[in-house]
Amino acid sequence: MAAEKEKPSRTARQDGAGRAPDADGGTDDARAGGRPSRAVPVAEVLVAARETLRELTGSEPESFSRVEPDGEGGWQLRVEAVELRRVPDTTSLLGSYEMTLDGDGALLGYRLVNRYERGRPDR
Repeated sequence: MAAEKEKPSRTARQDGAGRAPDADGGTDDARAGGRPSRAVPVAEVLVAARETLRELTGSEPESFSRVEPDGEGGWQLRVEAVELRRVPDTTSLLGSYEMTLDGDGALLGYRLVNRYERGRPDR
């Protein structure tokens, strides 16, 4: 009788690369720098971005003028933040920041792209 080739046992469900899911349903790839396998709601991403920008700049984030997926599971944001409050408020100094976040809302990079007085139109 010919010896049968033994198949490896699968004690846990695995993805195509042989990785078992973690407790969240994602794979260890997300912890190793890969993209997470679950989607985070955009509202959670915006809350994380607001808190992160406040911590990094000390400025108060006021609004988002751009929120777009980056095509790789992450996000591209533009955030308007009050950098200097003045009276009247129309003379307050605002900063416009571009932020890049991963799919979990973790900051990958940011930069100040413009500073302007609130009451002045774009030039």
